[in-house]
This record gives sequence, C-alpha cells and structure tokens, in this order.
Amino acid sequence: ESGGMKQVLSKLMPSTLEDVIAVIALYRPGPMDSIDSFIERKHGKQDINYRAPQLEGILDVTYGCIVYQEQVMQICRTLAGYSYARADLVRRAMSKKKTEAMTAERASFVEGCKNNGISEGCANDIFDDMVGFAKYAFNKSHATAYGVISYRTAYLKAHYPKEYFAALLTSVLDSSTKLKEYIADASKLGVKVLPPDINLSMSDFAVTDGSIRFGLLAIKNVGRNFTESVVKERRKGKFKSFDEFVSRLSDSDINKRTLESFIKCGVFDSLGIPRSALLASYEHILESEQQRKRNNISGQMDMFSMVLSNEAAKESNYSYPDVDEYTTKELLILEKESSGMYFSGHMIDDYNLHIEKINPDKLSDIIEDSIAEEESATRKYTDNTFVTIAGIITAKKTKTLKNGDLMAFIEIEDRLAEIEVIVFSKQYSKYSDETAVENAVVIEGRISEEEGEAPKIIASKISPLLSNSTFALNAQENKKIAEEKKPERIYVKLDCFKEELINPIYRIANLNPGKIPIAIFDASAKKYIALKAITLSADEKVLSRLKSIYGDSNVVVK
Repeated sequence: ESGGMKQVLSKLMPSTLEDVIAVIALYRPGPMDSIDSFIERKHGKQDINYRAPQLEGILDVTYGCIVYQEQVMQICRTLAGYSYARADLVRRAMSKKKTEAMTAERASFVEGCKNNGISEGCANDIFDDMVGFAKYAFNKSHATAYGVISYRTAYLKAHYPKEYFAALLTSVLDSSTKLKEYIADASKLGVKVLPPDINLSMSDFAVTDGSIRFGLLAIKNVGRNFTESVVKERRKGKFKSFDEFVSRLSDSDINKRTLESFIKCGVFDSLGIPRSALLASYEHILESEQQRKRNNISGQMDMFSMVLSNEAAKESNYSYPDVDEYTTKELLILEKESSGMYFSGHMIDDYNLHIEKINPDKLSDIIEDSIAEEESATRKYTDNTFVTIAGIITAKKTKTLKNGDLMAFIEIEDRLAEIEVIVFSKQYSKYSDETAVENAVVIEGRISEEEGEAPKIIASKISPLLSNSTFALNAQENKKIAEEKKPERIYVKLDCFKEELINPIYRIANLNPGKIPIAIFDASAKKYIALKAITLSADEKVLSRLKSIYGDSNVVVK
C-alpha cells in the first residue's frame, strides 16, 4: 500500500504471478537497486544477457536478475555441481548475512564451474553477483505466500468489492486512520459504507442491501461479547426504543461508556429519539434498570415492577426530555470522538462556499498523482510543486528544535483523503493559532516527495477557512461596500463643447446602458456641462473605450 510500492507496480504492470512474487522480493534494501533493470527487461527496453547459458533456465522468470535465495541454490547446484545440502549451507550463510562464509566458498564454486565448462573469469563474476545479493537475500517461498495473497485479494477487490471491503475494514477495526483510507477507496468503486444502526449493524462490517454497514465493534469502548449479545437479542425482534434496548440487554455486560459511545455515533438514531435527549437521560435509564435487577434479586419486586418488567420489552413508557438536537457540527464532533469517523456529513461541508471560491487542489489528486510514473508528462503534482489545499486539521504534533523554536506536523483532511503538512519554525511562529485540531484552514505550500513515502506539504502560509454563514455575510458586506463606492458620475474633458466630439459618448451609452450620469468639462469655457437624458455603465470595458477616444487623463470617475 505504500506510495513507493504502488509506483513500482504502476511501472512494472505485472502480467503473471511470477511478476507479483518478484516485486515483493525486490522491494527492499539491496535488491531494490535491480528494480529499474527488472522493469526495463520485462518491457523489452533492455537486453537480457546471461553470463553463462546454464543461467537462463534459472533466471528467466526474473528477466536475468538474481532475486531469490533459491536461485542462488540452483546456481550453485547447476553451475558448480553442489549437493542440495551444500547449496543450502550457502543459502543459510546468505540469510544470516554471513558475507565471510560466502567469500570462503569462492574457490570451491569457481572450481566447480570450471569442471562444467565455465571460464574462471565468468565464474568469479557470477559469484560476485551472488555475494552482492547475499546481503539482503529473500526466499521465494516466503515471497510467493505474500504474492498469492496479494493476487487473491486484488481479484476479490475487482470482482467482489463489497464483500472484500467489508472483510478488509473488519481487519482494521482498531485503526480509524486505515478505516478512513479504505472507506475512501471503497467510495471510488461506488461502494457505500452506511452508518452504524442498532437494528441493522453486525459486530463486524457486513454487506447489507448492496452496501456495507458500519460494524459495532469499530466504535470505541465496545467489546465483542457485548456486540454479539446485541445481535443475538435482536434476532428475537428489533429494538423499538432505547429504554427497551437497555432492559433487554440488562443481563449482558452493558455499561455507561459503551452506551455513551453508541449514542454519540448515532447507533440509536433510527429509534427516533434525538441524541441530545439520549445523552441527557441514558445514565438515569441504566441506573433504573440496574436498580430493578437488584430488587428482583433480593426478592423486593412489587406488583407494579412486575407489570413494568413484563411490558418493558413490548412498549416504551419512558418520557424523554424535550431538548433541541445538537447542531450538525456538534453531531460530527460526537461521531469523530466515538468512532474516529463522520457519519452525518463532514466538517468540511460547512465551508463549501469558501472552498468553491478558492478552488483548492484536491488532496486525493495530489496523493494519487504521486504514484504515477515519474517520467510521465501528465504528472501535475511533482516534487516542489506549489499547491493550495483546504481541509480540517485532524491531528497535530509539535517538535522543539535545538534553538528552542517549535515546528509542527499536522494532518489535514478533506472528504476523500488526508495528507501531512510540515510547518517549520518560521511559519509556525506566524500561524500557530491557526493550527489547532479541528480548525478549518487554507494552506499554501510546496509538495515534498521522498522515495517510498506519501507526499507531504511544506507550509508557507496558513489562513482560516470561512464558514458558509460567515462567507455569505462577508459577500453581502462586500457587495454593500461596492455599491456604496459606485461612481456618482463620469467626467469627460473636451477642448470645446461640440456635437461631433460628443457623439461617440452617445453611441457608447446606447451600447452599454447603465445608471451613471455623464458630465462634460469644456476646457475652453472652463465649465462643466451635464449631458441630460443619458446614462451608461461604468464597467472597465466602457471606461477603456472612452479613454481610447478621449485620452486616459481626460476620463475621470468620481
């Protein structure tokens, strides 16, 4: 999943399982030096030459490159006549990076090669290749296991995306970062991940009605035993109310922290009670149910409580407080706090007007472009490219430098992606107030790319995003100010007041009607004359036309 591996795969374009296996073995220190040559040879851009004819049958699947420990064993056996046991000793020396042991084999290897018709010089060259590879050798059997899994999961993602992503998301239940990454990836394939629901969600992520339902176990402070109890109880009948849910699950390991997390991320929304009302009453409901259980155990149940307990599972009699629901922003904060995700939208939605105005570069475009071929002329976002991005700050870490200054590393996300922004000390001293977590910001800076890593942004300027309401208000105020500053009159200076000199103004006014009156300054008479029954627009096009006829200094707006 790393940017570097994706970049290699996009260049390699694997067409066989052997290619997948090889790239897994190659993408590590040492063998990585052979990646470019491997790719060039696969695509016929570089000739494949074997130092000895016997090597072709061993290295043909890797286009003449030594990639695996097993290939070294085959070379030792085929070219130097080693036994299986002795070839395996060489493999062990390689796997433990015992270069001295490998070097000690040189004389025996060269002698064996000479006995098979291979020259001493050629044998030494082949042995040098193996010694160089020995530092970071990888066994093919190991790479093959990874390769087969990679191929199978790629197949499932291509042909069964909903089921694949449900399983993939379940495998990273404890990582909100990975969950966001995979959910964004799923959305690109048209696979929706629906919010958690007490009557629809399973413990794990599951496919329901053509989409994926968020798993209850991905919510914070929730254990599998409890979620399995929820699913088991639900099979007896869907939950009709929150207090009925508490009553029916009272024999399970139910606690305040779990209920609070469920409420915050909207698990009970389908039951029709606002989250604000549930958070105001869940402790009382839980304590009442626990008290009822204690009374039952001690034999203190009266006739009223017997009736109540019998009816509790059938119908809710609890009266929830009449309180206003939280704002969308508050709901989103609760969801992020309890699950690491947003379900009711995204924090960035409240800044759409400003974002549309500045039209920033999309984080997903920057990230995806970074894994394209380095030589591609179509790459827009390369190292050191200047970009403007907008999003919500989701995480922040500061670092104290030797001179005592602070710098910061912040994570910023939009709807589809997340990227790291580095704020060096000079910029941090200017913009530290803007870098708080959950702030919506516009960041100007340059892309920084390093081999094998996702791109980062080096910030040069950070400014706040304006919420939709603030942006609209500012737009109205700006419009009002602009209207207040509209010119009252256009003045045109003429040498004298003659009809032939004034006629162009009438023609321009007919073509560009407006509300601005015109006055002529007669230089010979040194007086102003208002042109009655004629007004025109004062836009730049009109003024430019007047100035071209009468001269820049002879047209004034005030």
